Amino acid sequence: MTGVVLTFLAVLACALYSILLRRMNLTDGTLPVVFLQQISALAFAVVVLFIAPGQSLGTINATPSQVASAIVAGALYYGVAFLLYVAGLRRTSAARAGMFLTLIPVFGLLFSALLLGEALDTGQFLGSIVVIGSMTVLARRGAGQSPRRSEPQPER
Repeated sequence: MTGVVLTFLAVLACALYSILLRRMNLTDGTLPVVFLQQISALAFAVVVLFIAPGQSLGTINATPSQVASAIVAGALYYGVAFLLYVAGLRRTSAARAGMFLTLIPVFGLLFSALLLGEALDTGQFLGSIVVIGSMTVLARRGAGQSPRRSEPQPER
């Protein structure tokens, strides 16, 4: 149940992020916006690190190749992924972008089965089918609609 709640909260946070970012009517380029977000997240993480009393960070015995792999993975997952997401969000509505966020758990299940050899139970399989089916119906329904943009209204 904890995993379900955490997944729900993560998708909810992504949806709120999409809505807030879309409502900002960004006029700057995508790269500065993503850079500012990443720096803000790093600052938040550092603050949390120093105010978490009694939490031991332990020791990290990582090889240089493991450190390099972690940096590259972070840059790809957070940097490039957010760059592409924000660029896409500039071209579509928050509702349409948020709709695709429901695929995050489906891809998590898919790749855990393919890469880690985990078995999907019937509920996970049926849930994935429902999500994919819903996405297909919603995507087809909104295919002809253009994203709403806030256009300046002419003065009367």
